[in-house]
Amino acid sequence: MSRKKKILIAIGVLLFLSLIIFLVFKKYNKTITLKTEKSEEYIVLRETLYDSDYFKGSRFNYNDEKKIFTINDEYTINIKNGYYTMDIVDEDDIEEYCKIVDAVEMKLGFTKGESIKTCEMVLEGKINASGINVTKYEGHKILSVNNREKAILYIEDSSRNQDEDISLDEQSYTINIDDYILSSINGSYDEDLKIYNICGNIYGEEDGDFIFTIADENKETSKETEYKYEKEDSYVPFCIEFKDINIEPKYYKVHLND
Repeated sequence: MSRKKKILIAIGVLLFLSLIIFLVFKKYNKTITLKTEKSEEYIVLRETLYDSDYFKGSRFNYNDEKKIFTINDEYTINIKNGYYTMDIVDEDDIEEYCKIVDAVEMKLGFTKGESIKTCEMVLEGKINASGINVTKYEGHKILSVNNREKAILYIEDSSRNQDEDISLDEQSYTINIDDYILSSINGSYDEDLKIYNICGNIYGEEDGDFIFTIADENKETSKETEYKYEKEDSYVPFCIEFKDINIEPKYYKVHLND
């Protein structure tokens, strides 16, 4: 064999070995990177639960392929993009899952126990709270909590009352009237059509008739309208329309029509 052919063969072998080394390194490096990212998800959630004091003696496991985190092989948390979701099959587990929600809210800045009531009310279908949500699927509930932004919590002591003048610029509050809860209330004015809408959610133990009244900046009544609530298993969205409004209202109030 000539010297030239030997050199060409040697160069070919060297290139082939270099390609193999490159592919092996690339695959190895990619695997390490993915494990690191998934481990960080596990560490953040584990520390969130541990720091809350609710789960200090618990065992934590994580399936990094399915992104499923388990507590004591009993309570399961799915890690989504910006959310933790929990499939609640047994109603007796609600207390523990609301502790998980509370641990997340503590990590975001609330004090211990502050979000428990909101979590329970969301699961009962009484309110819709931004940041803590529930959906029903094939007879069970899927609870989710935003792990990046604080939820808007239900605070009974700061809720508004029947016939109380409420600024239409106000946000994040509820109205308690007997056994009824009005939440997620907002208003909008169409200056061209001269229509004002008040929308929100309402939950009650029985049917009820309500009178909504809007007022100007001096709290002088300009219009009122009736809303009939029909009970359902969870909160009911409502939207009330006031027509022929020449000036955008600044206040409103509501009472149960006996």
